[in-house]
Amino acid sequence: MAQKRSLPIFVLIIILYSHAANFEQNESRIPGLTLDHIRAIVDCASGDRAWNHISYLCLLHRWFVSDGYHSAAEYIRNRALSVGLKNVEIESFPADGQVYYSTQKSLPKWTVKSASLNLVAPVKKHLVSWDENPIVLASNSRSADVTAELVDVGEGVHPSDYQGKNVAGKLVLASSPQDGGRIELVHRLAVFDRGAAGVISYRGYELDDFPDQITWDHLWTLELNGRPSTFGFCIPKRMGWQLKRLLAGTDKVVLRAEVDAEITAGQFEIVKGAIPGTDLADQEIWFIAHLDHARPSANDNASGSAAILETAKTLNMLFESGLLPKPRRTVRFFWVPEIYGTTAYISRHLNETKHAVAVINMDMVGENQKLCGSKFRITRTPASTSSYLNDILQSCLDFMLADNGDMDNVDEELTNPLAIVSPMGSREAWNAEIAPYSGGSDHAVFMGGGVNVPATMLGSWPDHFYHSSGDTPDKSDPTQLKRAIVYGALAAASLATMNGQSGLELLQTMRSHCLGRLAESSSAAFASLEKSRFSGEDFKEAFNIVQQKALRELETLGSLSTLLPSDSQVLARVDQLKAEVKRQLDRSVKQIRKYYLDLSKLKEKTPERIVPNDEEKKASQWIPLRNPDFPGSIESEYLIMKIEERKLTAVQVRLSGLQRYEIAAFIDGRRSVLDIRNAVSAETGPIKLADVLAYLKILESAGLVSMK
Repeated sequence: MAQKRSLPIFVLIIILYSHAANFEQNESRIPGLTLDHIRAIVDCASGDRAWNHISYLCLLHRWFVSDGYHSAAEYIRNRALSVGLKNVEIESFPADGQVYYSTQKSLPKWTVKSASLNLVAPVKKHLVSWDENPIVLASNSRSADVTAELVDVGEGVHPSDYQGKNVAGKLVLASSPQDGGRIELVHRLAVFDRGAAGVISYRGYELDDFPDQITWDHLWTLELNGRPSTFGFCIPKRMGWQLKRLLAGTDKVVLRAEVDAEITAGQFEIVKGAIPGTDLADQEIWFIAHLDHARPSANDNASGSAAILETAKTLNMLFESGLLPKPRRTVRFFWVPEIYGTTAYISRHLNETKHAVAVINMDMVGENQKLCGSKFRITRTPASTSSYLNDILQSCLDFMLADNGDMDNVDEELTNPLAIVSPMGSREAWNAEIAPYSGGSDHAVFMGGGVNVPATMLGSWPDHFYHSSGDTPDKSDPTQLKRAIVYGALAAASLATMNGQSGLELLQTMRSHCLGRLAESSSAAFASLEKSRFSGEDFKEAFNIVQQKALRELETLGSLSTLLPSDSQVLARVDQLKAEVKRQLDRSVKQIRKYYLDLSKLKEKTPERIVPNDEEKKASQWIPLRNPDFPGSIESEYLIMKIEERKLTAVQVRLSGLQRYEIAAFIDGRRSVLDIRNAVSAETGPIKLADVLAYLKILESAGLVSMK
């Protein structure tokens, strides 16, 4: 290996002085934080400490309700105490597979003593076992001791896969693709419907790039029509292919499946602690990360759990030392069973959420981006929860990206105080972006209706090793961990210390972003007219785009008044900016109207008069109300229990998951059915009023919504 030549000492001195000079000349664009504050956060945060927590958590099989999860919760509680958090405790919630929290059915405790899968004929050979890797056993598998023939059912997720095959009392081999229902659907079709003894699955998220990875999977339906579920084994693709070839070349393949497990009542456990605020302590910033998952599950989500623990240590040290101003607002931390625990907590403590001004969810933040093929994504809040949070997130990202791209030279990580690199981590650039809202993690529960707390998810996607045996600590990068920790700490510190002066700084940033977003909405409206069939309804839709965007921007500006409700300067500036948005809306509407008239003339068509139709008039008179007993996002499984599945399926075909989420989230007791349709249509693309009404009727039938 060639020896790396070092820079001459005088060159290094020049670089040091130039970076120091640039650092002093630049000003922070993060409201309320000086460059000294930011440098203190960068210096204090440690990706290496976070990586050490990941290494321990990966030794535990952390199923939602299990002894492994309890051990992880105890570990986090002890570390939360050691970093100085106050009021640290583990709060428990009954979880037995029967009790509901809002529309979310709890999970029972699952305890496994042993499990193994072996080839019996044509030869005897050990295949996989629980003690080697718990991922091989599908979660919620029951005890069994079965020696039976293996039957290849292809994908196993379609009734046609079983045509002409007798699987009763046998084991089925299925590739169970990710988009086809996974092992849950194979188990339903093979075991519940056709009497098979159990399922052997060799599915994977990646095509064939990682044939020796085992993909984690679950049996969710524990009983159907009085019949209990059985078990499933998850094996690598390569082993699945080998068994498939063996079946094709011999008369009989026999396997023995042994499982010693039990399903009982248990407890969801949530670890929580706080850094108390001062004069505005009743306003709170919440960090949350899910602690559950199979062993090893390093990035998903030992990384998020470790990252918020290190964030707590960083903020508490800096607040206590005076390197950051004392937090006016409380910063609270939660480690939870994903979605299930969060829903349970909100159901019990809905009034507490009224104190939360922002939620930062860390889920998969540790990826070595090169190994995992990942990009770091900061999720915006959806339109239903328009908030100042998005502008703070953008400001923090813009600031960090300026110093964490490709290093200009080998010494920049040392000479640039804002270059974030961990000693044991990579030297890769930070591939990060602000992304549109997407759900699938704990942040979604806070905005799904009746809670209405602005929440973001910091996470990475895609990931070659997602939900697999390959999600090991070597795929986590201390450098990327440190960047995620610094990013979250910057956002939280800005919010926790915000006063009148920094509120005005934030409003200036919000104004710039706001005008840019309004301009984008006008462009989108013009584009929709150009691509349309060119009718009065098309003009109505174009007008709706700019009107709804303006309404969201007004809500965004108004949201800052909840942070600083008594600051007259901030409130006056908010009113000024709202007036500016309304003037911009008037200009945009006039421009769109003129454009529509010009296009009419060009196409030699008579412009249509824009008036509400009878359907819209009727929809404007009905206002849906959420049942307060069911806060948060709505689970489809709950709706299926309450209504005919075919009715829900018919609506789901016409409305995307995001559209259904937003329809429910926009229900606030003030918006009419037409208002909700217009808001969602502007956000996601045109949808039919009849489809929105049909979904609301389903929610009404399930007792989640009433209409006035």
